[in-house]
Amino acid sequence: AWRRSACQVAWLVFLFVALDASKSLAVSWAAVHGHMCAPLVIGAKNALSIGFGMALAAGLDGAAGVRQCLDLRRALRVLPVAGSFCAAQIFALEALRAFDAGSLKVIAQVNLPTTALLSWLVLGRRYSLRQWLAMTLLLVATTAFMQVRMLFFEPPRWEDEDGHAPRVPDKVIGMSFFLAGITLSCLASIFAERFLKTRYEIPFYIQKTNLMLGELLSACFMINLNFRRGSGDVDICSWEQVRDWRQFPVVLVWLVHGWMAGLLVKRCSALVKNISHILSALVTYFLPLLMARVAEGESQQHCWPVTLCAMLVLISVQLYATVPPARQHGGGSRGRRRQVSG
Repeated sequence: AWRRSACQVAWLVFLFVALDASKSLAVSWAAVHGHMCAPLVIGAKNALSIGFGMALAAGLDGAAGVRQCLDLRRALRVLPVAGSFCAAQIFALEALRAFDAGSLKVIAQVNLPTTALLSWLVLGRRYSLRQWLAMTLLLVATTAFMQVRMLFFEPPRWEDEDGHAPRVPDKVIGMSFFLAGITLSCLASIFAERFLKTRYEIPFYIQKTNLMLGELLSACFMINLNFRRGSGDVDICSWEQVRDWRQFPVVLVWLVHGWMAGLLVKRCSALVKNISHILSALVTYFLPLLMARVAEGESQQHCWPVTLCAMLVLISVQLYATVPPARQHGGGSRGRRRQVSG
């Protein structure tokens, strides 16, 4: 039984790493070359995910499962969480116009200390002194990588129809989008974890569909806002973007990745999740560098100070993942009292 469980976890980690790296690289490619509409891609991904969840519920639970998937009361209850996830994804897509997927993947590791701080404030979780020191090291390492990355690389500049570049550098705008997305994602993750794990009797595919229903409502609202914006804006959603085939691979990979990431959160421990994200960041960051060395004229984009800072971030994540957690004093006696009274 133990070997079977370990084998399942290993396959889950492998599939998550492959899908997570593929999603990051595909989204980066489509954002740079496809001029895709971010709310449109997210809305299509959510609609397909809802259809998949309803089909799964119909096959396993029948009509009752479909009704639970379409429970608007539960979907509206988690609408703030779903809306935050949707906005965070749109901000990340906007940041990909200025930064590559590997760099953003490394910077995204700052969500570990941010989520830990929020869980301490909101959920009352306790952390040991070693854990707080590891979080501080990770925060410092991520900040150093972000500064070195912005110092050594100049992203492509976007211009309007008259050829004028914006006053604020694109890398500052992109990083502002990304950091705002990380903040929203961390806040949403805290409450999404509570939603998934406190209602453990509800099947995962029904919970996932409820969240996706809220994300679809948020995405439709943002699509409407984008279509109403004035013409001439590069970020506007247009019918040409709807017919752009380069968005379809992104939607499909993102669809499967969303379900795999949810299973990882529900089934695996925090250590396994952190190791999975480390492996995914390694693949996402170093695979384009290896491919760039093969392509003529692109190898000069590599910079050793940036790469060394990226390795420092990933080592800090590994250190944070392996630090022993704080002991929960008095938990066993309370559990015994609940057991006796029941």
